[in-house]
Parts: sequence; C-alpha cells; structure tokens
Amino acid sequence: ERTSRRIKLATKFVLTGEKMASENYQVMNYGMGGTIKVHTDVEEGLKPWDDGFLYGGQRLVTYMMYLSEVDGGRTVFSSVGVSQQPKVGDAVFWFNIRSDGSFDTRSYHTGCPVIVGNKWIANKWVRWRSQMWNFPCKRRKGDYFKPFQN
Repeated sequence: ERTSRRIKLATKFVLTGEKMASENYQVMNYGMGGTIKVHTDVEEGLKPWDDGFLYGGQRLVTYMMYLSEVDGGRTVFSSVGVSQQPKVGDAVFWFNIRSDGSFDTRSYHTGCPVIVGNKWIANKWVRWRSQMWNFPCKRRKGDYFKPFQN
C-alpha cells in the first residue's frame, strides 16, 4: 500500500479504489545468466478498451522497480537507445500505448543477462480505464502521452 501511494504521488496514476485500476505487483527474479527476450507488456493491435473494459482495459503504463543490484542485467529500450542499470530503489516507467490508443512501439524492451548476482524487480501494471480522465485520449493519430503537464 505504501509503495502504491508513492507511485500515485509521483505520477498521478489511480492505482487503488477502483476495480482493476492496476494489477497486483508482479515480483520477478533473474539469477546468473538470467535474461528476458525483447517483448512488450501489451498485446499489439488492441485499443485500450479491448482488453475487457470491466477488467480495466489495456496496460497503459508499466512501472518497474529495482529491488537489487547486479552486474549486467540492464533493461534496454533499443528502439530509443535507452537503458537502465538495476540499482536498489530506482524505478522506471513507460507508456505502452499512445494517447490515441494505438500501440507504442517504443515500449519494446529486453533484460540483458545477469553476470553476477540475482536481479529482483517488481512490476506494477497500470490499467487504462481508471486513468482516462488524467491522461485523456487525443484524436490525432500517433500522438504520445505527455506526462506531468497537467
């Protein structure tokens, strides 16, 4: 609960109080050599409301927290040339869909192999329906969300 309050304070995302505003935290561990292939956290081609409006809609945002430090294990967004080395207490978040509801190709990411240690992360997936008033849909195709401008 405390972590969710901090995320809400920093991002303005609605995480609790509404049915399926966000998913439960998913904690993952990658041991030595552990990696994850290039992927996205949403299903391409679906609109925000296609993933069951009553179940919160698509995953609008991924909020990933690093729970350990390792050698290697970077999270890489190769299409935009961005990577993050795991450091305890750090977090990254990204939008998975654009403001017009289309898939955001910049959200493809991978986890590089862990060289030494155990990489622990926690993901919080924020669903679209509870966010639609804070991050409204734009009519211009291809527009991206512009967080923190409200």
